[in-house]
Order: sequence, then structure tokens, then C-alpha cells
Amino acid sequence: DESDLIRKMQEEAALDKKYQEDTKKRDAELEERFKSLSSDPPQFSTQSSHDSKPRGKIPTPVKIDDLYDEVDDWCCKFEEVLLQYLFID
Repeated sequence: DESDLIRKMQEEAALDKKYQEDTKKRDAELEERFKSLSSDPPQFSTQSSHDSKPRGKIPTPVKIDDLYDEVDDWCCKFEEVLLQYLFID
């Protein structure tokens, strides 16, 4: 019993040490990234490009015929599935 407890405590201590090392490494990498971004921040532009022409084709509006309402034929689909279920080989 005592040897199991000691072994578990040693395993936990090893895990704690491992995670402390990982945390230190992660913190150092984040600090380096922060310093890098602070010294040379990325440039973002809110202005559009100099080309004012539209790019690509303007989409056509959706028509009622393009829309499909599944509620309209639920009974047919249900009947089809039910028949397939009943007549499975």
C-alpha cells in the first residue's frame, strides 16, 4: 500500500514537473511572439483596392421556383421510407 502511494506521488511529481516545463516553454514562445509583433506590427488597411470595378458576375436574385420546401412532400417521403422499411429483403 505504501509503495503504491509513493509510486503515485512520484508519478504526479513527474507530471507536475513536465507540465511546468511545458508551461515555461509556451510562455517563452508567447513572449517572443508578442515582442515580435510589438516591434513590427502587421499593417491592416480598411481602404478598398485601387481597382473600383466589380469582380466577378453579380449574382441573380433567388426566385420562388428555386426554393424547395420539404414540408410540401413529407407524406410522400414518409410513405416511400415506410415501404422500403416494410419490404426489406
